[in-house]
Amino acid sequence: MNKQFKNTLMLGNGFNLSIFSNAPDWKSLYYDKNVGLIDNHNYTLLYEMNLVQKQNSDNQYKRIMVDKLRSYTGLDNIRKKALNIDSFGKLLQKHGIQNIITTNYDKGIENILCGRNGYKEAWPPNIEKSYGEKIYSIRRNIMLKRGNSEIRIWKIHGDIDNIASVSLGFDQYCGALAKIDSYLKGKYNSSTYATESVKPMRDKCEADDYSDMSWIDLFFNSNVYIACFGMDFSETDIWWLINKRIRFIKQGIPIKNKIVYLYNEYDTGESCMKKCIKANKEKKKAFEEKMNTLKAFGVECKRMESGERCIPSLFEHIDL
Repeated sequence: MNKQFKNTLMLGNGFNLSIFSNAPDWKSLYYDKNVGLIDNHNYTLLYEMNLVQKQNSDNQYKRIMVDKLRSYTGLDNIRKKALNIDSFGKLLQKHGIQNIITTNYDKGIENILCGRNGYKEAWPPNIEKSYGEKIYSIRRNIMLKRGNSEIRIWKIHGDIDNIASVSLGFDQYCGALAKIDSYLKGKYNSSTYATESVKPMRDKCEADDYSDMSWIDLFFNSNVYIACFGMDFSETDIWWLINKRIRFIKQGIPIKNKIVYLYNEYDTGESCMKKCIKANKEKKKAFEEKMNTLKAFGVECKRMESGERCIPSLFEHIDL
């Protein structure tokens, strides 16, 4: 099955922060009024620390977190000054984007495309049956259609409607990484796709013959534009994948796509208040470390705008 795509868009929580009013950042998501915020910037480990201290099960604690996300991505919460909301779908189509990868668990992207851009959900009608995935998200996606335009949204860290799939803690991140590794090696198996064999990614690249079973292929057969995503080093699945890609390239495996990271003033530390000099310096240092690592891994880095100009600025950097 030779599946080739031109461009792929990957969006993180920064997209929600730019588009929706009162969207929570990671600090507010983890804040507990009884204990405050534990000083740990690795949120996957912070989840594990909080879980140990609470009497809740994994899914019970996830539900508490997820309940904070349910309400803010409705159409009524779209910022009035946010530009190009009603042309988001046309811009995706114009730039050859048929796939959106997102680490967001909510329905913000679907709400924009269906509520303001005329798309309708084509499938799946039954989430658990169609995905066949209860915990991990190697194949988890939905299809949206408008006329002959199709957009697949891949929720790689889980879906708000399936609590067990929501990936917050270090344990689940590591489990997902093992699944990604199996998929790349061609050892991934699923009862849902029992009749479809998974070839090693090395073989797919050499034959230029890819599958549309998983979002993982998109990091090898399409240009991936990563935007509104902090690329914190705790995002082990993404870092591991782009590192594996550059290792393949160094080994002479033919990989023709490019990966572009679009950052903004919040990532650089420039948005910090002047009185927060120490915090500003720390953020700038972390930003420089991140940029150096991305470039070493073969990722192009470009600056975009956030806030109300998030969408138009984003598409200014995507090749037609």
